Amino acid sequence: MGRVLGKLCLYGTVLNSIDTVERSIRSVFRPDADIVITDGGSTDGTYERLLEISKDYNLRVYRAPGSSRGLGRQLALIRCPENSYTAYFDLDNEYNVHWHRSIDWDMATGSPRPLLGHGLREYILSRGRLEGHQLWRGHRDLGQGRI
Repeated sequence: MGRVLGKLCLYGTVLNSIDTVERSIRSVFRPDADIVITDGGSTDGTYERLLEISKDYNLRVYRAPGSSRGLGRQLALIRCPENSYTAYFDLDNEYNVHWHRSIDWDMATGSPRPLLGHGLREYILSRGRLEGHQLWRGHRDLGQGRI
C-alpha cells in the first residue's frame, strides 16, 4: 500500500516583486496549506513585506541572495513538510478558483496531472503576464513532488 500524504504545501521563489507579492499570496492562500517562499535577495522591500504578512498567510520565508529562480524553487520545495502534496506558484501572478479546484481534484484523486483545461494559463490566472497559450505547469508536481 502506498504512503498516505498529508498537508498541502504551496511554494515559490521571488525577486523584487513588491507590487504583486501580497495579491499573489492572497490569491493562493488556503488555511489547509503551508506556504514556503524563497526570496532571491530582493532590494525593493519584497522580503520585508513577506515578513510583515507571514503570520496572516501562514508563510515561511527564507532568503537566499543571488539564487536563481530554479535554485530558489528547490530551496523552498525542500522546506515543505515531509509527505506533503506540493504545488508551485509564481508570485508575479494572481490565481483564481480554477487553480484551487484543480489542486483539490489532484489531491482527491491522487492524480499527478491537472484536469484537462485547468492547466491553461488563461484559465487559472486572474491576471498577470500571459505569454501565449502555453500550458502552465505550476502544480504538475502535485502527486509527483512527494517528499
